[in-house]
Order: sequence, then structure tokens, then C-alpha cells
Amino acid sequence: MRTVADLVAAGRGSIRLLGGVGSRGVRTVRSVEHLGDLDGVEPDALVVVASSAVVAAHSYEFDLAVRRAAAAELAGLVLPGCGELPFTAVRLADRVDVALLGCDDRDDIATTIVRLDQLLRGDAATDLARATSVVDVVRRLEALDGTDVPELLDAAGAALGTALRLAGPDEVGEPVLIDGRCTSRVHAGADDTATALALPVLAAAVSRLIGAANARRALPQRARAAILAELVTGDASATAAVLQRARALDVAVDGVHAVICLAGAAATESSESAVLAAQSRRDWAATVAVEALASSSDTWTVTAVEDDVLAVCTRRGARANDWHHLHPAAELILRQLHAERPDTAVFAGIGSAHPGPAGLRTTAAEARAAAAGARAAGRPHTAAAFDATGVRRVLAEIRASTLSRNVLDALLAPLDKLGPERANTAIETLGALLDAQGSPQAAAARLHLHPNAVRYRIRRIRQHLDVDLDDPDARFALLLACRVRLIRG
Repeated sequence: MRTVADLVAAGRGSIRLLGGVGSRGVRTVRSVEHLGDLDGVEPDALVVVASSAVVAAHSYEFDLAVRRAAAAELAGLVLPGCGELPFTAVRLADRVDVALLGCDDRDDIATTIVRLDQLLRGDAATDLARATSVVDVVRRLEALDGTDVPELLDAAGAALGTALRLAGPDEVGEPVLIDGRCTSRVHAGADDTATALALPVLAAAVSRLIGAANARRALPQRARAAILAELVTGDASATAAVLQRARALDVAVDGVHAVICLAGAAATESSESAVLAAQSRRDWAATVAVEALASSSDTWTVTAVEDDVLAVCTRRGARANDWHHLHPAAELILRQLHAERPDTAVFAGIGSAHPGPAGLRTTAAEARAAAAGARAAGRPHTAAAFDATGVRRVLAEIRASTLSRNVLDALLAPLDKLGPERANTAIETLGALLDAQGSPQAAAARLHLHPNAVRYRIRRIRQHLDVDLDDPDARFALLLACRVRLIRG
């Protein structure tokens, strides 16, 4: 049975507990014309007294009514139009646990009985009306500028008759989805049909409010990200206009930059579904990176270049000595990515710090090379720092130059026509042979193949390449092209 207290809570202010505890269960609702007409009413009934009798009753009549209700084991008395009860009646009701309830005297006794009966039975129409009231609140407040989530939850909770709060993503409640990710949940203090109907609508509205607020905050970040992406991918002759726009937006392009690159697994196919999946993973990684770096005291800008995510840390001034924070920042991003999607491999590379727009391109190339190295070594979820000395630095500098990259890519273009998988195999084989100074045996050892397999592959590669492999300059150019391509992953 529902208790009197349950009915008071479900009534959302339409009935009020004036005296008594309200712990008795209620089986039915009955009505009487006078306070003295309680004999013969079945136990556990909630009795509605006519408002005319309540208004005309003397103080002692309330005391007698409470005693009769207790003797009959009634759940309580509903007294329409009653303002303040005598103190003695309230004390007696508390002692014998007979609830004394007040309600609006504008309704006739039949309307009051129907409303109480609906609350007692949990009527579907009542549940629908409560849920509909929440929808009306959502529509009204969403149409107003400046509505925030706490304001929406307070108003919806008042309409629903229960407390609502924004809980963590691991708590119980209706999920709030931002870009397809559950970032929080709407938790309700009640668990009934009306609440179950209203929560999905309310959670969707909370998602829209948070999404709109995030979009407003992210607008400057998106503008900076677009400019940095242009600077990373463009050549020196094309960046003058971009630099002018960057400085107009107060982007510190002339400061010192260092980049963390987040790269996914190497693509195994180039179908539409694979491309869309890669873009989805990239957008997810970028969102997590922004959240992970939000509390940093440094200036971070997260952007995307091809399938990679670049987190650019920028410090104003000509020099910056302490960049030890890059590795902990990369590890933090990787931990959050792994926590959300343990089965998705993400590789991270860290570039060294360089000044100015050219330095931005260099550190981005270094970070991408380090991430590609981590991917080649099969080390996901661990940040790899770029080796800032030796050949890899030179290769990264070449990779950062659009002109050099275009020249070297043109050498390998005939192999690229074979398709991604066959082209990667051919470039890896050619690079191994050139590294081995033309020895099929040494190349086979590096590739874990039989020398005849290497010879067969090289014959096929010669048929496609329009280059004389016996020419020293051609071999050097191809070796450089293969090295640059392989550090790109």
C-alpha cells in the first residue's frame, strides 16, 4: 500500500500534512458530511470531510474526530479549507498516527476524492500530466536566452515533484550525451512512471544546453585550430596571409611551439566506411585532448591534420627552457583515451620546442614522426619523444617543407597507384633494399623474408617506377623519399 506520506509527495502541494506522521498505508478513499460520521468506515481508509463541516467545526470536535479515526484504524482525515488546526488535535494526531491533511477548498468533495484516488492508484493520466508539464518547462526555458542547466533542473523538478540533479557519468540516471559521449547523467530522487517518461526529454534538453555552451566557448579555439592547421600544412610562400589573420586573432605564432601528435592505427583499406571511421576516431581523440588539457596553465590549441590530432603548446617570447610538462600531458591524454575506449589503439609522439611559424611546422613534423615510430614499434598508449638529433631530425625538416614533400612524393607516385596496402609494402621493401646498399640478402633479413621474395618484389617495383635504380642520384632520392614516407607512417 501507498502511505499517506507517499500521497502527499505525489500531490506536489495539492495536499498538505497538517498533523500526524503519515506512515499509515491507504487502501481506499471515502467521504463524509460531518466530522462525527466516521463510524462504519473501513480501516486504512482516507476520509474526506465536507468543507462546510470543517469550517463550522469547534476545536473540541477535531479532537473527537481524531480519537474516532484512531479507534477505527483510519489512515487519516482530509479537511478541505482548514487553515490552522487546534494544537491539541495536532498533538493527538501525532501520538496516534492519524494524518490530518489540508487541501484547496475550491474543489468540491467529488473532485477531491477523484484526485486522491488517482494519486493512490498512480493513475496513467496523472503520470502523463506530470511528464507533459516537464516537456512544457523544457520548451519554455529553451526558448529563453541565458537558460542554464541548474535553472532547467530546478524548474523541471518542481513540475515533476521530485529533486533533480546532474550526476557523474558512472552514476545512476539518464545519460547526457555530448558528441555521442556520456559526460554526465540526470538523476531523479523518485522512481515512478512520470519520472521515467520525463527524464529522456530532460536529458536531451540538458545535452543541447551543454552542447551550445561548449560551442560558444570553443569558437575561438576552432578559429585558432584552423589557422595552426594551415600553418602546419602550408609552405612558406602561402603563409603570409595566414600569419596576418593569426596575429589579428592574437594567436602567438611568433612564440615557441611544441606539439603532441595523436595518431590512430594505420589504415588497412580506403573504403568510405573506413574513412568515416578514421574521421570519427580523430574527432573523438581531439575532444578528449581538449578536455584533458583544459586545466593546464599553458596555452594549448588542438587541431587536426589529415588523420592525426595535434595538440600545440605555445609560449610567448623568444625562448622557453622548461618543456618537461609535455610528456605528462601526453600521458594524461592517453590515459583518458584508454579509459573511454580500451580497445582503440592510439599512438602519441612529442616534438621538441621550436620558435616561430617555421618552428611550428618542424615540431609538428617531429611529433608526427615520433607517433609513426611508436605505431611501427607497436607501442600504443605510451608517448614517444622525437629524437632531436641525427637523421630523423633532417627527415622531419624535409617532411615539414611542402616543396620537398611534393618532389619526393612524385618519385613514389607510380607505387601509390597500386593502392595503399600494396604501395606500403613496395615502399617498405624498396627502403629496406636501399638501406642495405642493394643487398637482397640483407634486406630480406630486415624484412624477415626469403631473399627470393625480395628479388621478386624489386622486379615488380622496377616495372612501375620510372627511375633507374642503378643511378646513384636516383637511389639517394628514392632512399630519401622512402625514409620520409615511412616516418609519416
